[in-house]
Amino acid sequence: MSLDQVVVDVDQDLLDFANTDTWRSSLLRISVSWMGDIAIMVLAGEVDLSTASLMQEHLEEILPDLRSDLVVDLGLVTFLGSTGMSFLVLAHRQLQVQGSRLVVFAPTPRIRSLFEICDLNSVLVIVPDNSDEN
Repeated sequence: MSLDQVVVDVDQDLLDFANTDTWRSSLLRISVSWMGDIAIMVLAGEVDLSTASLMQEHLEEILPDLRSDLVVDLGLVTFLGSTGMSFLVLAHRQLQVQGSRLVVFAPTPRIRSLFEICDLNSVLVIVPDNSDEN
């Protein structure tokens, strides 16, 4: 299966959660699903120093079973701090060692801009969400 065949399906619970008032008080929700050998981690909320350990815990759960790419969907991320960016770079390196790739999917324009400013777009595989362009 190639990466261009991957369709990220955010589970309905996560979308419902994003549309509630609870969304405003909770910092980060993480949903992990699998599409064949590809793991898809959907992040919703704020990615910063206070949520980095939660992301690392999920990554450690995924790694033993990962045989291909890890797609990290940032489409519902409202804030990405330097610790979140560092997590992505470190996860990228960790996955490279085991022969896998980290793919950043659907970053918002603001987050894409951060990647460009920090030149992370030359390090990370970044795939925009083009589903609205039809």
